[in-house]
Amino acid sequence: MSIRRVVVAVVAAGLFSTHARAGDAPALDGVDGFVERTMAEWKVPGLSLAVVKDGRVIHARGYGHRDLERRLPVTTRTLFAIGSISKSFTATGLSILADEGKLDWDRPVRDDLPGFRPKDRHAA
Repeated sequence: MSIRRVVVAVVAAGLFSTHARAGDAPALDGVDGFVERTMAEWKVPGLSLAVVKDGRVIHARGYGHRDLERRLPVTTRTLFAIGSISKSFTATGLSILADEGKLDWDRPVRDDLPGFRPKDRHAA
C-alpha cells in the first residue's frame, strides 16, 4: 500500500472523528457510503475506521480488502504498515495538547520529562 493511500485513510478517519463530535452515532449516517465512494475515487484497496467519542467507540468497521489477490477483507483487527505516518499522529496529538493549554511549545521538554536526555543537550 502506498503512503498516499495510507494518508488518504488517515485523513478520512480524522474527518469522521471531527464530524462525530458534533453529535452521537446518528451523525455518522451515510459514513459507509462516503468511505466506499472515497476509496473508489482514490483507489484505496482497504482501510479500517474507528470513531471514538467520549472514550467510547461509536463506529468501527473494515472496508475493502487487505489482500487483493486473495480477496481477503479488511476487518477492525487488520494490522496496517503505517510507515512514517506515526510522526504526523504524534505532531497532531501534541498540537491538541498545546491547544488545550497542557503543553507549551516554547518550554523545554525536560520541564515535563526530566528523564529525557537526547545526545544533543541543546535539543531538549
